[in-house]
Amino acid sequence: MAENFITTDALFDSKTKPIFNIEKQSEEFTPAVEKLFDYVNNPEDWKKKYLHPNVLTGEWELITDDYGDEVHHWKMFTPGFCKAVIDEAERQNKWTTDRHQYYPTHDVPLKDLGLYEIYDSVLREYGFPIVSKLWRLEGKSWDKHMTHETFIIKYTTSPGNQTYLNIHHDQADYTIHITLSDNFTGGGTWFPRQNKLVIGGVGSSVLFPNVTHPHGARPTLSGKRYCLISFCNRGAD
Repeated sequence: MAENFITTDALFDSKTKPIFNIEKQSEEFTPAVEKLFDYVNNPEDWKKKYLHPNVLTGEWELITDDYGDEVHHWKMFTPGFCKAVIDEAERQNKWTTDRHQYYPTHDVPLKDLGLYEIYDSVLREYGFPIVSKLWRLEGKSWDKHMTHETFIIKYTTSPGNQTYLNIHHDQADYTIHITLSDNFTGGGTWFPRQNKLVIGGVGSSVLFPNVTHPHGARPTLSGKRYCLISFCNRGAD
């Protein structure tokens, strides 16, 4: 059966793609990382710097693409945000390998990096409303009462890391997957039931439900693949 390859890289202007130099930093904050934590003091400036201009329009149905089979895409963050988040994850170096019982990943929760509250604000203002609009979800359980577990995964061929993840279901109503890097070969999220391989451009979001969409990460062959994953669950009305 032929594979249906989807790549969103072409949707990003090549001029906006950063040249990554992802090495572990010193304990000093870089100027870029300092700005990453400055959401509370300057939320509007932060949004203009780190959110893609499409998201700021608020026109959810205009800025999203439907790949079919309930797999959706939109541009969420700038390359500058993605690089700053990667740099901070490597600087703090709090990677874990045993948080998930059945399908563990080489990851670090945003809570451990001190970035959860910032990202939570972004999801509530932009992420959750987009999903509710696309899927016609109504009620406080799909809006104000949503919860999420968000973490950064790293796939690399370096010793002590993982290159792939077996086919599985996420323990969530839906997942928002954000691509943080593109300096790798191989990789991508494979949906065997839908026969789709998704490789997102830097800063792009991919949305999918979970009961109907088992998926896995294909092996990364070289470089480092970083992804920001949100397991999103509705709360009580």
